[in-house]
Amino acid sequence: MAKERKFSIQSDILAGQWLTRGSVIKRIPFLFFLFLLVLLYMTMNQAIIDVNRRKSKNNIEIKNLKADYTNKAALLQNQSSRNKIIEKLKANGSTLKNPTEPAQQVSLKIQDQN
Repeated sequence: MAKERKFSIQSDILAGQWLTRGSVIKRIPFLFFLFLLVLLYMTMNQAIIDVNRRKSKNNIEIKNLKADYTNKAALLQNQSSRNKIIEKLKANGSTLKNPTEPAQQVSLKIQDQN
């Protein structure tokens, strides 16, 4: 019966003894395990990348929806305020008409009389 020798880094790895047919056959389950670990690692990395990509797209969509909501809320508030003012003017019998042009700022220049 042949005596099995102990694994040695110098003789097995550096000299290439671990590549011999007998050694590789003994290590097939371990090599298969390593292959599965690498495959699992690659799959998990790809899943994480996909989740981050979806998260980024969702954040952009949320920002756009918030801006849209704010814009619509401001328009609704403006319309409701204007309608309330028009109704109050009509109720009081006012002859004021709805403006057709946007409001403008009027500024006066005062000259010194020194």
